[in-house]
Amino acid sequence: MTYTSADYGILEENYGDAGIEVEVVHGEQGDDEIWGGAYTVTSQHLHGGSGDDSVYVGYGVEGTAYAYGNSGKDIVRSDWFSQFDEDVVAAGDEYLFGDFKYGTDNLDKDLWGDDDIIYGGNDA
Repeated sequence: MTYTSADYGILEENYGDAGIEVEVVHGEQGDDEIWGGAYTVTSQHLHGGSGDDSVYVGYGVEGTAYAYGNSGKDIVRSDWFSQFDEDVVAAGDEYLFGDFKYGTDNLDKDLWGDDDIIYGGNDA
């Protein structure tokens, strides 16, 4: 699907920046809430870091989405928008991880055991 600059304007009003080529977000320390941008074109990389984070893949991501809770008790979701509108479909592949690796600060000592919750999305 191809979007015009007018489409991106409407999306930005409702869902934040739209049509970003590559998006990389790092929460680092603390309990973060991270929302990816709408219609990311090539790839979206969202990292919670240390802490109990909530990480949400953006609206209608066209490219590949990578969402990492990293350390802590995290919620990682790629289904947030599709649960309210079944016409919203992520066109690209998605890779969702709870505890995948330590953050650079190495604060979490119980890797792989933090009771993460991961929700996969709606993909056609």
